Amino acid sequence: MASLQPSPGSVPTVISSTLPEAPSTALLNRVEQDLNLEVDAIDIDSIDAPTIEPTRREPRTHKALDGTVYIEILVKKEKGKGRTGWYWQHGTEFEVQNRPKEGKNPRVWVCDKCKAFQSYLVGGSAHIVKHLKSHNLHEKQAPSQRISIAERLSQHTPAMVDDRPPGLALS
Repeated sequence: MASLQPSPGSVPTVISSTLPEAPSTALLNRVEQDLNLEVDAIDIDSIDAPTIEPTRREPRTHKALDGTVYIEILVKKEKGKGRTGWYWQHGTEFEVQNRPKEGKNPRVWVCDKCKAFQSYLVGGSAHIVKHLKSHNLHEKQAPSQRISIAERLSQHTPAMVDDRPPGLALS
């Protein structure tokens, strides 16, 4: 690799690779001047602005006529399956507080569309989906996305299996 040597008697030129300011800053400064918005810069770290605390919301509660007490679940559990079904967009999770039997407190889905407290056990979704149909709410899934098992398997079948002559068995 050849190195560049200055010619005798010439003065070497120094080229700086740093810009006086970032191009975006230069553009913003130009716009500020054009619009006569020249304002003294503020050091953000020197401002004694109050910190905004996140607002905490208390969970909703409901007491049924039979004395059952429900409390809204605000903090989701870390373990287990998340609430990803489409019907969770239309309901809220509550937990029974005065459990009648031993074990975990049962959790229920409560319809957000109903004026009355309409709850369904979380164990399955068929009854929830049936209820949401009464509100004319349905799962939004395009028919083209639904593929039969046979079609799905044919997408992953190697070509050599499809190209074999009829009656030829694999050994």
